[in-house]
Formats: sequence, structure tokens, C-alpha cells
Amino acid sequence: MRIRTRRLVLGLSQQMLATQLGVTFQQIQKYERAINRVSASMLWNMAQALSVPISYFYDGLPQDDGEQVPGSGLMDRRASVLIRAFAALDPPKRTVLLNIARSLSEPPA
Repeated sequence: MRIRTRRLVLGLSQQMLATQLGVTFQQIQKYERAINRVSASMLWNMAQALSVPISYFYDGLPQDDGEQVPGSGLMDRRASVLIRAFAALDPPKRTVLLNIARSLSEPPA
């Protein structure tokens, strides 16, 4: 799911990512649907192609104590759309949107 989310955030098609990685778009589909496992070397190449650290793919996984890292759950499609829209904003508008999001996420007084 993280592969798909990051690919969508970057606006890449499955074919574009596949070309960068030297595999078929069908293979990318299988990786994204968790039909095929992603080898360590492919995960490294994917991190390079998607401009993320390798740790990106591990964020939110349970730690040794069974707890998840706070705030690092996998994003759904709406979140990736929001991230793309946020990235398209100029800095002052980003600040305004961030302040709105923070105020909406605070518990009511």
C-alpha cells in the first residue's frame, strides 16, 4: 500500500514506475496488491525511484513491544490526494491549511 500511495503522490503511473525499475507494470500491480513479495534489493530500488528513505516502507509497523509508531499508519487514497493538493499550494497557503488541520484535530474544549 505504501508503494501505491507514494507513487500516486508523485503522480507516477504504474508503467512509469515499472520503467524506472526495469519491470513490467503488471509486476508493480502485484507489489501494490501484495500478491508478490518485494525483495530487499527491489525495495531499495523502489525507495530510490520514489525518492523516500528505505524506512518509509517500515513506518507504522508494530515495534517489538507490539505498539505502532504514532501517526505513521498507512494512508488511504484521500490522504494521497490531499498531499498532492498541499504540495501544489504556495507556502503561505500551506501554513493556513496546516493551521486549519491542526485546529480541526484538537479535541473540543
